[in-house]
Amino acid sequence: MPFESIPALASESQALLIMSGICGILLLMVGGAVIRMGVALAGLVLGTLAGWIAWGSLEIPVPSWLMMALGAIVFLCFAFLLARFVTGLLLGIIVAGWLVAVVLTWSLFDPQIEAPIRPVPTWIASTLVQQDDLEEVSQDEIDSESAHAGVAMHDSLQRSWKEASELWSALPSIYRLMLGMAAASGLALGLLTALFLPRSALLLMTTGWGGLLLLISGIGLLGSDGRMDGPWQSSIAMLIAWTALSAIGWAVQRSLDTRDRNEAG
Repeated sequence: MPFESIPALASESQALLIMSGICGILLLMVGGAVIRMGVALAGLVLGTLAGWIAWGSLEIPVPSWLMMALGAIVFLCFAFLLARFVTGLLLGIIVAGWLVAVVLTWSLFDPQIEAPIRPVPTWIASTLVQQDDLEEVSQDEIDSESAHAGVAMHDSLQRSWKEASELWSALPSIYRLMLGMAAASGLALGLLTALFLPRSALLLMTTGWGGLLLLISGIGLLGSDGRMDGPWQSSIAMLIAWTALSAIGWAVQRSLDTRDRNEAG
């Protein structure tokens, strides 16, 4: 049964995967509003604090509230500019990952490619999964449970990198070119969208990451390392699930945003 894999996971993996699922749900449902509010609050608090520190240390002959207000305004503007860049970068990464998944799924229909290709969410989930087994690591190599977790994660990252390198080497040059173009196009599209359509970029970024994180959490908890039998082994199924979850989150946030605008107007 799929749920039997949960106790076999190390406690670190269980916590990480559960947190990924919670973050995924939040990003899908209310991610845009939470991030906008967080950016605004961080800019106001840090700006007010910076203005107060500057007023006290520089002994500027103006009221303290004026320096605090000025600092809040400056930091708020800087926070939104920085947030727009970070949003564009994160959107570019998630769009690039989705386009790479599309290319890899398309390559499955090429009979010339014999290398095993796992879905992108499944590959990421397998990297985060650590089995609750200490036999592979000798007592001399670890001094504590946390040290073992670090060693296990390092080994998992190495295995995933080796798998990706072997797949890259096995792919024909045309697919390597397509993957490179997909990654570059995704990054460029994300940055341009954040530059010209910041609100839409934030919405797409949160729903894209939310869908991926929720999938990773489900695959890691139910499918252990992603190699057990299940829909997570199908690239087409995972691509459809990722797209569908993101689309549902986009629709929910869009409707909430429209309702808030109507109530405010």
